[in-house]
Amino acid sequence: MSLVALDWMMAEAERCGLRFIQADREYVHTHQDVHDELYDARAGLGVYYRWEPRDLVKLCDAHNIACPKVHISVFERIANGTGRYAPINLPHHYEVVRTNDERSWPSDQTLWAIERQVPHGAHSVAGPPKNESLLEGMAGTVRSGKMSYYTFVAASIPAVGWWHALPPFPQVTEALAQWCSYPNLIIGAIYACVGLLVWGWSKRVDGRMESAAQNYWQRRREALRTIFSDSQIQRGSEPAHKVARVG
Repeated sequence: MSLVALDWMMAEAERCGLRFIQADREYVHTHQDVHDELYDARAGLGVYYRWEPRDLVKLCDAHNIACPKVHISVFERIANGTGRYAPINLPHHYEVVRTNDERSWPSDQTLWAIERQVPHGAHSVAGPPKNESLLEGMAGTVRSGKMSYYTFVAASIPAVGWWHALPPFPQVTEALAQWCSYPNLIIGAIYACVGLLVWGWSKRVDGRMESAAQNYWQRRREALRTIFSDSQIQRGSEPAHKVARVG
């Protein structure tokens, strides 16, 4: 999946005059796959990375971007439902773009069709009064997700201290030993309960957000598939000298 972004960056750099080794450039171009695996940046120890959905609308407002540009590969992946891909932070108004190279596909008509038809599924033809994303209606869920993350981090700090016998945790263990014969078992049970609580809490938040995103894009996948299908038919009917430029 990252090769798609790399191919786009290399194409933009070439437009500015940067030259690449031809073999390397061809490798990136031919091996890019929009349906490749999308890795979870918060897997493993990455779970400690700050949890906060990236709000594209706020980022655009902060940088005075009136209409953000979204690469067409995003909609290709959505249309096929690859890996249940359903972004929740895309604004309702955007400009669909392709990689600027010698490829003739997708056509401008395909890009315009996505811009015209896809965002209007849940709004009037005039569109919403302001540009926003699904995150605007999920502020409570996002706050709950942040709270679950901070609870997890806060619970991890004493867990590390207890594991490495850092003060004052040995003293706490000794105090518990006066009341029960297995203080470590009691402490372990408490952390197990807290861990299960936070895990269930975070899963509930993730489930709500994924459900909202899936419901939103499921109603638009058929339109996207029709657009791409028509585009492929149009591509197949192009003259041979134009098709030869692709790839």
